[in-house]
Amino acid sequence: MVVGEPHRAFCGGQYGLTFPVFDHYGVPLWVPEVGGPSDPENEAHDMIMSVFGGLSKGERNRIRTRVRSSPTIRANKKSEPRLSSTRIGSSLPNVALG
Repeated sequence: MVVGEPHRAFCGGQYGLTFPVFDHYGVPLWVPEVGGPSDPENEAHDMIMSVFGGLSKGERNRIRTRVRSSPTIRANKKSEPRLSSTRIGSSLPNVALG
């Protein structure tokens, strides 16, 4: 399996939980940032992937905060008065009286 963007592939400690499963079934995990296949015995590979997991977790938290605050921002914008470029009543049809 090839991981194109390791900072988006695993969040937090997911790498440490899923890599042993890949290793058990003989599925090599290729990560360009580590220079090829990830080695389960190489502590540097584990450390690099842990850093990428932390970056991913931070990115997820920023996105979560932005999504959660989005309805509040939209609600505040809707409550602001807006100026209309047309005069009041100018769009009403002309009705003949009497």
